[in-house]
Amino acid sequence: MHQWAERRSTEHSIFALREELSTLRQQVEQLSLIVHGRTAPKASPLRVLDGRVHQTQWTTPVVLVVTTLNGTVADKHPSWQNTSQATVLIFQRLRPDAPNYVVNLAYEAGVHIKFLVDNYDDLPNVTVFLQADARRHNRKVFEWLHCLRTNATQPAYAPLMDRRWIRRDMRVWDDCCDGAAVVEQCWRDVLAVVGLGGLLPDGQRPSVGYYPGASFVATAAQLRRHSRGTYTWLHSMAAGSDGRCHVGPLEWSKLNATRRNGSLELDTVGMHQHTFPGAWEHLVHVIIGGQYRDKQQDVRRGEGLWAPYAHDFCGAFRDGCDGSPCDVYRSWQKRNQLGPRTHKRQVTRRKPSPPGQ
Repeated sequence: MHQWAERRSTEHSIFALREELSTLRQQVEQLSLIVHGRTAPKASPLRVLDGRVHQTQWTTPVVLVVTTLNGTVADKHPSWQNTSQATVLIFQRLRPDAPNYVVNLAYEAGVHIKFLVDNYDDLPNVTVFLQADARRHNRKVFEWLHCLRTNATQPAYAPLMDRRWIRRDMRVWDDCCDGAAVVEQCWRDVLAVVGLGGLLPDGQRPSVGYYPGASFVATAAQLRRHSRGTYTWLHSMAAGSDGRCHVGPLEWSKLNATRRNGSLELDTVGMHQHTFPGAWEHLVHVIIGGQYRDKQQDVRRGEGLWAPYAHDFCGAFRDGCDGSPCDVYRSWQKRNQLGPRTHKRQVTRRKPSPPGQ
């Protein structure tokens, strides 16, 4: 018991330090805005939240959070422009003195989590999380977005992808950088933070059915399924600290990965492109969407982290709208089909590179 208490005390100290570092970074960013003569967006409209009237910074019901490296999107589609229904925020990760900067750690996951931490008390009705190359995984993504339920107040989540993919192990990270154990540890840590560690029992090989690309839609009510404290903790594992998802020795007794010559024994800053962003892409349907299988037989089969074979898009998208995935989903139902096609091959969104690159 003494060892356990000592370990928990150390973990809490590390978390406190990460929170302090995150706060300092936010203060530096605010000072940068002042120095360069910029101010935060003006708060203007009023909105009703939890039965109370609040002032909000958003002038539209929908906000697009677009993750880029240098502030440039892949194409000049009209949907990148602000409209009466949608505000487009293009985040970049290279210029601290420019607007919408997030430190270049954890790819799009770092941007997503920081947005949630910064705006938790004033989230828009609907937030759309997109990458710079928004049509890479779904050529019809902008047609879908025109059919959003912009006035949604109930919890709703939808991937911006209609094909579920399967990953049955973590060999890709051993092949790229001998990092399967480190990546698996990060997945387990992330699940523990959101209270869902039981979906991946100790020693079980990670297996997941997911929607690739980490592009999705969520209402404010859906995003608030987790507390600000939970997102702050996740932020400290992504872009809010030094890029390490896990601090300290790996918990080998819990991992499916085994020690072997050359395998990484500790998480490192150079692994930030594989650890948290990999967990976010593969588990966002669990973390944000609440889509998982918690029945014991499913967990024992290794399918606790699998998204539904057919996603019901009608909670987030209108029916009767040209191009709406809701209409496609309902047509599947009428034909008594299960839904989207499944790719069972091993896939990864980006070609892994050695740590530090």
